[in-house]
Amino acid sequence: MTWTYDSTDISTDLAKVRLEIGDTNTYDQGLTDEEINRYLGSYSLAGATLRCAQALYAKWVRDVDRSNLGMSASRSQKLQHLRDLIEYLQARASRRASPYIGGVSQDAKDGLDEDEDHVLPAFKKDRWTKERYG
Repeated sequence: MTWTYDSTDISTDLAKVRLEIGDTNTYDQGLTDEEINRYLGSYSLAGATLRCAQALYAKWVRDVDRSNLGMSASRSQKLQHLRDLIEYLQARASRRASPYIGGVSQDAKDGLDEDEDHVLPAFKKDRWTKERYG
């Protein structure tokens, strides 16, 4: 299993995912290259980033907060930051889709009516009038 990150070259999708999820510290490695590449092979860059953040959360949620002689390492803070990141990535992903509403432009409708190659819908107003089928 390999782990690579070079802050001087973030042109690869692997490096972009690592940067987005904060997995850039050699001494605190979160996901291996193979794990990230698996998500990159199945999802878009944004989707892979979200899935990697969720995988880190699933990995770290099993650990508990530790305290030893007045010194403590708080996993719950790390998890809260990761939860916030996941919510942000989900919100960003949902904003990327832009809906299309058809039938609101009279010009577009007129253009389709004039197009001889356009397939007419099965139902239309005044379908059985003599003017159309006379």
